[in-house]
Amino acid sequence: AEMILLDMGAEYHCYASDITNTYPASGKFTDDQRAIYETVQAAQLAVVSAMGPGVSWPDMHRLAERTILTGLRDAGVVKGDVDAMLEADIGAVFMPHGLGHLIGIDTHDVGGYLPGIGKPRSKRPGLSKLRTGRTLEEGMIITVEP
Repeated sequence: AEMILLDMGAEYHCYASDITNTYPASGKFTDDQRAIYETVQAAQLAVVSAMGPGVSWPDMHRLAERTILTGLRDAGVVKGDVDAMLEADIGAVFMPHGLGHLIGIDTHDVGGYLPGIGKPRSKRPGLSKLRTGRTLEEGMIITVEP
């Protein structure tokens, strides 16, 4: 069964947006598709609930990986201890991209890695793909796309 992924953007009064949506081509999820969809949705909701000023963006990426690995374990896709999988960077196999990106005047706005602000880019799989290693601040706009 096929899935359709739409990664869309729009601009309004010079401000960018970014919307990603996935749905089954047949119009109905198979059991496996639903399990994966709900796992990714749970990761997104966990991050949205935990993020805010003072929170490390790399920590949010790891929260998404933890949530995804837990969901995949519960669905029988992977086996083992989630902490051990995280330590072995198995989360990067299922989320090989960064969790999200700054957004504003541009869809992939600048400011992710600034000299003297935040941590340097990690070399670990998954974390190395983050577009920012900063601590979130009030007024920042960032996408959450596990």
